[in-house]
Formats: sequence, C-alpha cells, structure tokens
Amino acid sequence: MASTSENIVDTLQELTEFINDRREGYERAVRESKNSEFQAYYRRLSSQSADFANELNSHIRSYGGDPERDTTIKGKFYRQWMDVKAAFTGSDEKAIIDSNIYGEEWALKAYDDALNSGTLPPEIRQAIDKQKAASLKAYNELKNMKDLGDSYRYNTNNNSTDSDSNSFNNLNTPGFSATGDAAL
Repeated sequence: MASTSENIVDTLQELTEFINDRREGYERAVRESKNSEFQAYYRRLSSQSADFANELNSHIRSYGGDPERDTTIKGKFYRQWMDVKAAFTGSDEKAIIDSNIYGEEWALKAYDDALNSGTLPPEIRQAIDKQKAASLKAYNELKNMKDLGDSYRYNTNNNSTDSDSNSFNNLNTPGFSATGDAAL
C-alpha cells in the first residue's frame, strides 16, 4: 500500500503533466498566431503555466518525489493531431483559440481530479485552488474571445486605430488586459 507522501506525489505529478501540456499548448499558440497581441497573451499564459508547474514541483520535492517535467500521452497525441490538421486546413486565430479552450477544459478537469483525490493537505489544496481559479479565468477569457468572433475581426496586421471598437485591446473581459496585467 502506498504511503500518504507517495499518494500526494502521485497526484501532484499527474496534475503537473497536465500543466506542462497547458504550457506546451500556449507555446504552440505563440508560434502559430499571427496577431502580436494574441501572442503576448499566450506568452503570459505559458509563463503562468511554467510558474504553476514550478510551484507543484516544489511541493513534489518536499514530499520526497522527483519533479515532473513530462506532458501527458493524451497531450502529445493531441498536439500531433493538431499538426496534421494544420497541414491540411491551415491554422487561423479561431482554430488556435478553440485549441486553447480545449486545453483549458482538460486542465480544469485535472485540477478537479487532484482536488477530489482526497490525498492533498490543506496548504497544497489552497495552492491548487488558486491555480484552478487562474485556469478558469483564462478559459472564460478565451471563450469570450471566441464568442466575440463574429463581431470581432481577428486582426493579424495589428493596424487598428483607437476608434476601432473591434481591436483586441477593447475586449471587454472582466480583469483582462492584452498587456498581461490581469490579476486573480
């Protein structure tokens, strides 16, 4: 039978793999997006994911485990599928947003699984709750970006004017700023 420490480490390592998937997904979005403002947003979320993984790995080490640097097998297959899909259909901003929404849905499920595992002490649960809230916020922001797609043009040339009500900077998502100064 596994010890409490082993159960905590296992739960955190599994969650960290999903967070590493999240990071990989946003790094991919940075490379594929042609919109510099979207790229800045995705870069911020990739950095946030790296911070989350570092925090979880710190907890893993404190319970005697090895830091988790890998991603999930599912995530690897999904990224390969997206490569194949992009080769045939191309990659546009809407497809990138859809892919990121899908990734956040999986991250949220992983957070729920970890929180519902019954293995985590309160201080780790608190850290995971905070990370989950940030992931949920990103999910909602991405959904808003997608929902505005009909009225919002995915401006790839970034030549919008101040009077352009459809620019990314005018996205009215609570607490969201394209410059990356959103707070939890």
